[in-house]
Amino acid sequence: LMRLAPAASFPSQMDDSGEASVNTPFWIAETQVTYELWYTVRQWALGNGYGFENAGVEGSEGTVGRAPTAQGQEPVTRVSWRDSIVWCNALSEMLGFDPVYTYQGRIIRDSSNAAACDNAVETDADGFRLPTSDEWELAARYQGVDSTDGSISRDGLYWTPGDYASGAAASVSDGNALGAVAWYVGNSGGRTHPVASKVPNELGLYDMSGNVREWVFTATGSNRVYRGGGWGRSYRDNLQVANVSWASPDVLGYSLGLRIARTAL
Repeated sequence: LMRLAPAASFPSQMDDSGEASVNTPFWIAETQVTYELWYTVRQWALGNGYGFENAGVEGSEGTVGRAPTAQGQEPVTRVSWRDSIVWCNALSEMLGFDPVYTYQGRIIRDSSNAAACDNAVETDADGFRLPTSDEWELAARYQGVDSTDGSISRDGLYWTPGDYASGAAASVSDGNALGAVAWYVGNSGGRTHPVASKVPNELGLYDMSGNVREWVFTATGSNRVYRGGGWGRSYRDNLQVANVSWASPDVLGYSLGLRIARTAL
C-alpha cells in the first residue's frame, strides 16, 4: 500500500531554519520493503534478465538469499543502493509499469554494472523508484492541516520539527514518545522487527525513524544518501527527521534497507 504525499515547501535542517521543496505529488510506501516482497520480486527478476550483486537478508538475523521464513515481514537488509534501484526496475516490469532507471537509454537490469547504476538517469516513467532525500523528509515531517504539540506552520500546513522522530509527539530526548514510533537501540533488543508494528506518522507511514535506515536516490559526491534511523543506532543523532547520512552505493548493512515511491503522474 502507498500513501499520496503532496507537492509542498517544508522546513528543513535540524533547527528548522531552512526550506526545501518537492514540486510534484508522489506516492510513497507505507512500509519498508519486506524480505518476503524483495525475495518474490527478485525470483521473478532472475528469470527475466535481471542480475543482483547481493541477494538480501531477512531482517538482521537471516541467511543470504534463502526463502522467506516466519520473519519474512521484517525489512530486507544487506542490499546496496545499486541493488535497490535495479530491484525497483524489476518490480515495475513485473507489475506492468515502465522502469524508471536507465543508462544510455537502456533499462538498468544488473546491479553489478557499477558504471550503469552510478550514472543512472531517473526518467519520468510511471514505475517504482526510490524517493529523493527531499521527498523522504517531506513524507517524514508531514502533518497536514491539523497541528500537534510543537508542530511548525508553513503555508497552511503543519510539519514535524527536525529534532523529532517521524510521527512522535515530542523530541527524541523523550524516550516514551520515541519508543511509540520507532525500533531503536533502546527498545529493539538488538534486532529488526516486523514492519508496521509501531505507530505510523500522520501520513500513515510506518518505521520512518526506526527499524532500518532507508536508501534514497539522492547523491552527495560519489556517495548515496540514506535517511531515517535503525534498530542499532544511537537515537539522539540518527532518528531525527532532519538527519541526513550517506555511504558508498555498494555498502551493505544489517540496518540498511529501502522504501519505494512512485511519481503521481
